[in-house]
Amino acid sequence: LLLRADVVALIGGYRETRWPEDYDLILRLWEAGGRFGKVPESLLQWREGANRLSRTHPAYSEEAFRRCKIHFLLRSHLAGGRGAVIWGAGPVGKAFARELQAQGGKLTAFVDRAPNKVGQEIHGVKVVAPEDAGRFQEEFHLAAVAQPGGREEIREDLRGLGLKEIDDFLAMA
Repeated sequence: LLLRADVVALIGGYRETRWPEDYDLILRLWEAGGRFGKVPESLLQWREGANRLSRTHPAYSEEAFRRCKIHFLLRSHLAGGRGAVIWGAGPVGKAFARELQAQGGKLTAFVDRAPNKVGQEIHGVKVVAPEDAGRFQEEFHLAAVAQPGGREEIREDLRGLGLKEIDDFLAMA
């Protein structure tokens, strides 16, 4: 990641948080209207050791990243009490739902393809099938699945509902 120093200074630079400071910086830049791009080639390569802080410090745990993501979602896409629909009622989706509720966010529903989950109530909301997700067009949708190909299937379903990535939904995990 390459950034202009004056832009970083405008948002207060790095700060101490309960999650990764670089992730926090990027999300604050995005929140302030920053735009990002990707160069097509690798500009730098380095080796990672097993004792690197990003592999060992609690601020870099899955829970810390999840806490950070929900924090910024509540300040942006979920501001004003907008509800969240989480696609994936497995361990990943449930973990995001717990964090969302812990931070005061509104969980509206889960969407899952597994017939044995549809109709269940998890964390106080119903699990619905993808074909019923159109009932939640005004809510913000979060893809929170770990299985290979799952995100793309969800993106196709959401685009089929006329929803736009970033404006109406995000892949979280």
